[in-house]
Amino acid sequence: MAKKKQKPNPPGSNGTVLPRGKGRPKGSKNKFTSLKDSFINVFKEMGGDAGLLEFARENPRDYYKLVATLLPKDIQADIRKDIRITWGPAPQIEQPDIQAIDVTPKKIDK
Repeated sequence: MAKKKQKPNPPGSNGTVLPRGKGRPKGSKNKFTSLKDSFINVFKEMGGDAGLLEFARENPRDYYKLVATLLPKDIQADIRKDIRITWGPAPQIEQPDIQAIDVTPKKIDK
C-alpha cells in the first residue's frame, strides 16, 4: 500500500508536517471570524449605521468605492425558462379608434 502524501510545510509551521485533509485543528481560533468581529466592533464604535451615513454624505466617492469592493465580481446564473408555443388562430384584439394620418411626401411647386 502506498504512503499517503503529506502537504508541504507551510510557512511558519516550524517544520511541523500537517496530515493531508485535516484542515484547521480542533479548538484553534478561526482568524477570519476574529477579524470580522473586530471590524464589527470598530463599526459600532464609530457610530454604526449613523456613522456610516455621515461618512457617505461627507465622502460619497470613497463610499461608493467601498461599496463596489463589497459587491461580487462575477455573477454566475443558470436561467432556465420553459417556453411553450401553441399554434392556432390569433386572439382577437380590440382596436381603439385610430384616425389615419396621411404622411405621404407631397411635391412642392417652385
